[in-house]
Amino acid sequence: MPSSRERSRRWIAKNRKRVRLRAFGISLGQYAVLVEKQNGRCVICGNEESRSVMTSSGKRIASLSLDHCHATGKVRGLLCYRCNTLLGAARDNVKLLQEAIKYLETADTGFRKSDHAPVEIDSDALLTELTTEGDSNG
Repeated sequence: MPSSRERSRRWIAKNRKRVRLRAFGISLGQYAVLVEKQNGRCVICGNEESRSVMTSSGKRIASLSLDHCHATGKVRGLLCYRCNTLLGAARDNVKLLQEAIKYLETADTGFRKSDHAPVEIDSDALLTELTTEGDSNG
């Protein structure tokens, strides 16, 4: 007979989603309502989740991630893996994301629609410099 610790591990593995949702104070039913409200799509990009995950029963499509405010714990919506990772990498920092947008808007054109002066970068020279630094440091 398995130990209580092993039974607990098995139960958590089987009920992982329910356990995660419970941490944010919502049920599987409430999660299903959010999925329906968002038509099964990410609230940011509008795509369906397409990332595959391996489970003990084989491969399956991952479910949308429950996004929440890290300061308040309040649920904001459902995100695909990529959008959830984007917000997580930015640590929900709006200013950082705005700066990233400015960078993307100017990276190809060299023109930034703001009070910041555009930065000109010679990609070939930068690559050469980085390669040379890597050779001398290593």
